[in-house]
Amino acid sequence: MANILELDHKQARAFLLDGKSYVNFDLPEYFNFDPILQAVSSKMGGYDVNYFFAPEGGGRKKKDPRDRHDVNKVIYGNKDGELAWRPFEIINPVIYVGLVHYITKEDNWSVIKRRFSELRRGCNIEVASIPVQPSKKKSAKAEQIRAWWEKFEQNCAAKGLKFRYVLETDVANCYGSIYTHSISWALHGKDEAYANRDKKSLGGKIDEHFQMMNHRQTNGIPQGNTLSDFIAELIFAYADNLLAQAIKDIDKREYSIVRYRDDYRIFTNRLDLGARILKELTEILAILGLRLNAQKTKKSSDIVLSSIKKDKIEELFIPNIKKEKDNFAKWLMQIYAASYKYPNSGMVSRQLNMFHEENFGLLRSRKKLTSL
Repeated sequence: MANILELDHKQARAFLLDGKSYVNFDLPEYFNFDPILQAVSSKMGGYDVNYFFAPEGGGRKKKDPRDRHDVNKVIYGNKDGELAWRPFEIINPVIYVGLVHYITKEDNWSVIKRRFSELRRGCNIEVASIPVQPSKKKSAKAEQIRAWWEKFEQNCAAKGLKFRYVLETDVANCYGSIYTHSISWALHGKDEAYANRDKKSLGGKIDEHFQMMNHRQTNGIPQGNTLSDFIAELIFAYADNLLAQAIKDIDKREYSIVRYRDDYRIFTNRLDLGARILKELTEILAILGLRLNAQKTKKSSDIVLSSIKKDKIEELFIPNIKKEKDNFAKWLMQIYAASYKYPNSGMVSRQLNMFHEENFGLLRSRKKLTSL
């Protein structure tokens, strides 16, 4: 299970051009984006994205995709079953493939990988969210869930052996708030990015592609694909580096920080130290146009329980139901009650899938017996 930074430029291109990387949120199984991505990739060859938006015939002005507000398809997903709607975007395949081709050119990919290494050097913030190449047996989402559980939740729970307190927070409206110019800052450093802003730098070209997706706007990148996840990781790696420099006077044995994309856990034995780190993080993210979610920022002295999602903890107390006719109704009522407390949660989805497999598996077995 290799993460994307362990791949060479050809492997990274193949990974990002996989249909499950192009759209990594839930859609019906019959959606298959591989044919269109491969067709666009083959047709594009070495051409620039703008070539495909030019009208037929010579002498006429090229159409700039940034002049259109509908180049992407927006799908809204509900986070809590009530009012928390979240936009996911299916990026125009030409722009998506064009950006993948551009960043996975051998030289550009080397620059990006080297920059990640530079930003990680001397930084003791543990990162659990670098996109992972899925195995043949598992989907990209399954690998992402596994990474969350193994590298984030279990790792955070283990911190309880060393630290007394945890402060947790995340970024409000993360993808919708990302300032696209900060991509250049992350890749080249802020001073160099400003000095070369009129030149076609690597960061500037990536920025340009994201503006193509968003009607020239410089705030926000599409959510729902592995490419955006990867670019977000680059920006947060830059923030991690700035944070490490800001707190370099603190003994590294006095704290530990674990990050999953925009989700932070700060572990310490001193609340005043945790508060200082949180303040430094707030100031750094503000420079990047991001702000912490005040409603989700909290501290706890129970590191183990605070490290695991509450719906997962509650799921431990749902008893195993045997395949007996009278128990299916009880099981379904438990799932129904849990859905009120944790709407749209992973626990509810898992239990419904298990119920479906158990129930319909039993029906299939009975039909086979009847046919005999």
